[in-house]
Formats: sequence, C-alpha cells, structure tokens
Amino acid sequence: MKTLTADECNALEADLLITACGYEPRSTTIAKVLGSRVKAHAYIDLIARGDEHYESNKNWYEQSPAVCLDCSGVADQTCEIIVHWVAERAQEVGARLSLAVDVSSFTGSHIAYIMEAVGKSLTWLREVSFMYVLSEYVPAPLKVAPVTISRPASSYFVGDLLDAARPCAVVVGLGYEPGRAIGCLDYFEPAQSRLFVPRGPDARFIADIRRANVDALAAVGPSGAMDYDPLDPLTLVRDLDSVCLGLAQNARVVLVPMGPKIFRVACCLVSMFQSRRYCVWRASGGSRDQQIPRKGTGVLTAIQLDMNSLELLAAIESRR
Repeated sequence: MKTLTADECNALEADLLITACGYEPRSTTIAKVLGSRVKAHAYIDLIARGDEHYESNKNWYEQSPAVCLDCSGVADQTCEIIVHWVAERAQEVGARLSLAVDVSSFTGSHIAYIMEAVGKSLTWLREVSFMYVLSEYVPAPLKVAPVTISRPASSYFVGDLLDAARPCAVVVGLGYEPGRAIGCLDYFEPAQSRLFVPRGPDARFIADIRRANVDALAAVGPSGAMDYDPLDPLTLVRDLDSVCLGLAQNARVVLVPMGPKIFRVACCLVSMFQSRRYCVWRASGGSRDQQIPRKGTGVLTAIQLDMNSLELLAAIESRR
C-alpha cells in the first residue's frame, strides 16, 4: 500500500478505470489524464439534467470509448453491477487486473458501494488505485440543509454498531458544513470522540473548516483533533487506523466522513482492514444539500493497494 505522487498519477497505467459523470467540472479530469493508458473505462451517470457542467461532462463521456454502468434507479445494486463488469473484463483476458477509481466526484453512498465492490472482487483484481483530484477553493456555505439521512453508508459497513453492550466512540472527518460535525457528536453522545481536520494549500479553506466546526473542536479539545493532508492518503490511513485501534479496545467505533472524498475512502479501507468491525456512517442533507461545482486544480493523488498482500486479503475476506 502506498501513496502515488502527482507525477506517478499522471503516468499511471490501468487495465480498468471507473469514474463518475456528475455536475462537477473535475468529473472528467482523471479520465482525460489517463486516456489511452486505460484498457477499459466505465462511468456511472450521477444524472443532474439541466446543469451545464453535467451536460458538458455527459457529452464528453458519450463521445469517449467509455461504457456507462447503468445504476439509475437501482443505486443499491451499484456494487453488484461493478463486480459483474470487473469479472467480465477479467474473464475475457484470463488474468487478474489493475483497477483505478476516480473518487473525486462520487457521492458518499457511491463510494461505499464501490469499496464494497472492491472487497467482493478479490478474485479478479491484483491492484487497486483510488485516485483524487484536489479541488479549487470554494467559499464555505453560510448555512446547510438539515441532516435528513443519518445511517450506515451501506449494509456492508454497519460494523459492530448494534453491539449495545459497549459504549460508542466516534471519529469525524471535518467538512465545512456549519454545525454538522457537532450535530453528529450530539446524535451519538459518544464516550470518546476524535476529529480529523483536513489541511490544504489554501489558507482560506483551513480557516473555513475551523470556523464551521468551532463547536466540535471546542468539545473535543486540542488533544481530540488531528490534522491530515488529503494529498498523503497513506499517512491518513495509517493515522486513522491507529486511532481506531485504540478506541476499539473499549468501544464500538463509528466513522463519520465529511470533507474531502479521499477521507471517505480512508474510512472504508480502515474498516475493511479490521474485518469491517467499524461502522462507516452517512450524515447528509440528501438532495437538499447544496451542489457545489468543484473545479480541479490539476493536482492528483492516489492510494494504491497491492491485492496480492496476504494480510490485506485475510482482513477483507474474514467477514465477507
């Protein structure tokens, strides 16, 4: 397992690529960067008709060699649709394949389904790279929609949440939705809480994060918050895994990813590495959340997994 630098991402070759066709201008960035170095490309249509960025992305995908994995109306079948596509491609060539996934524009629930699909495709995959495009700075919203979806990200990531005999410990990745992190802490009333605070190259983003989460940061104190770099996902995964292992000695662990999409990937990976004992939670305003058309900076990162690792395979397969 390793972090890929921007240069390594720009030179990456992959047998398979999965991307999103959404309303963010960065939805096509990685597909364009990898181009002909990908042997088979599939996209999932996040349908946002009428949005100018979505229509532009849709037009680009329809003119590309990529195929659409039709998950419209059957979101809960996304995992099975991906597994089927991966298996067919592997059977065509009679070998295990390398897969790249651009997580930048996927929703939280889609990322959970994709991670589940990877966990169920071990027979067909030898290497997986979860790629991310850093977005340009966008000012934080002054207010956000109330949380209307509060549940595990998918049935695959319920974890040990139902073990009511043990207290709850919550780890929240901060985004810049005002009040949402403290709302999660109030909802769970955890025995222990930890916050992961993204840092980035733009000081305005860092200021927005801290301003939007002033109550949550005050609740946990300096010792309960840890900074992380979205462009170094390997260190993020290791730090998150270490924190969760400590909390799990005496509690059920719930991971609540907000902020950069790469943190959602890290939460799912850490749960999978520990036989999915940790619940990955979704707290969202659903369709009422503001849609922000994020543009990519062109700065790429990725976390790459060697699926031939015996320890990794044992951890993921132990609770399949």
